[in-house]
Amino acid sequence: MKQRHAWLNVGAANDIDNATSLARRMVMDFGMSSLGPVDWGPQYDLDEMGRARYMEPVQVSPEMQAKIDKEVGKILESAYKEASLLLKKQRKLLDKVAQALIDQETLDRDEFEKIVGSKVLAKSNGPMRTATS
Repeated sequence: MKQRHAWLNVGAANDIDNATSLARRMVMDFGMSSLGPVDWGPQYDLDEMGRARYMEPVQVSPEMQAKIDKEVGKILESAYKEASLLLKKQRKLLDKVAQALIDQETLDRDEFEKIVGSKVLAKSNGPMRTATS
């Protein structure tokens, strides 16, 4: 792991685990990479009750596994760069929200909108839950 990740704590490590799992599913299960629309993940069938019954996992060669790993790495690196850029671009707002959470511990939507403005939230996809520190 690169030195820039030396600050990781348990919560951030869990986020990376989840991001890696999702990126791997994007490549292996959903065909969302340059490897094409192929399902490299475990195959399953449905039992008589409609529940998934997993069969043998798909065996891939070491060379293909290396390609899959490279695609996963590309997705994660791209997401990291995008998140870093967004955080740098919105640093002042991030600091204001952080200070409000330190002062109040929780923020509801109205309090959050007073800090960041409703235009920022209008761009979001879906409902916002209460933010906590």
